[in-house]
Amino acid sequence: MIKKSVSLLAFILAVGLILSAAIGTARAQKSEIEHLQSPASAPNVQIAQVRNLGIQGDDATLVIEVTWTATAPQTTHINGFQMLIEVEYADRSKDKTAPTNATPPRTLLRVLNKGSNLPKRFTITVVSEFTAPSTTPFSVTEEFDLSKGNALDGHGSSSPQSRGQFLNIAEVKKQLSGCSPNDNCFEVSWSVASNVPGITAVNRFNIEAEFTYKFGQSAGVTRNLSDNFDGSKRQATLKVTDVPSGIGDLSIHVKATVKAFVTVATTKTTVKEGSF
Repeated sequence: MIKKSVSLLAFILAVGLILSAAIGTARAQKSEIEHLQSPASAPNVQIAQVRNLGIQGDDATLVIEVTWTATAPQTTHINGFQMLIEVEYADRSKDKTAPTNATPPRTLLRVLNKGSNLPKRFTITVVSEFTAPSTTPFSVTEEFDLSKGNALDGHGSSSPQSRGQFLNIAEVKKQLSGCSPNDNCFEVSWSVASNVPGITAVNRFNIEAEFTYKFGQSAGVTRNLSDNFDGSKRQATLKVTDVPSGIGDLSIHVKATVKAFVTVATTKTTVKEGSF
């Protein structure tokens, strides 16, 4: 009986740790995504006028008319708007509508009709749902040491999911064939997490790499490369054309950076308070 209780407790603790890790990862990813989007890419919602139109068809409610506009940059796609209103009556009581789909330039909302106890103040909330290219990329940097000991093939130690990140460099290796004799070709492989909410597309990658050639105990000679690749790619080849030469065993230290430019789906909330 004691063994069963201990086993059950261990299982509960294990589940708790897994859930805590998952929640922590989700929060980290959400924080990352929030920093990707520029406020300038969000729709600009302007509420021009709010009027009480009185009773229209239903004696139990009053119709509130909201006149408003929404504009956005050309690269931003608006997916929709949700609007709600909270009104405060003359006796300080309140009524609040549920969020409803709204379309500019005019939206009608219904609140309770309290007879001579008229609405005096309002708070309008508009949630804009939109997608837009990120202004700041995801970025990850890894360092690899290539030598005869690992056949000039360096591997990363983990996946992006296990690290709570969207992006991870998996491998950098020197191609032993398929490159011209006077050049060095390096294959860079990376991966992206598939479970990050809010990322709707990967548009392109930028790869930057610093190759430091060392021969024996000599000082290193560095070559820098950078190139852009399509968002569907997970592997790219960088070519060093001005290859250093020297005497002694060759080792190559590689500092690689991969940047992912993505499209993000997110929201913006606009609030306006006023009086009737």
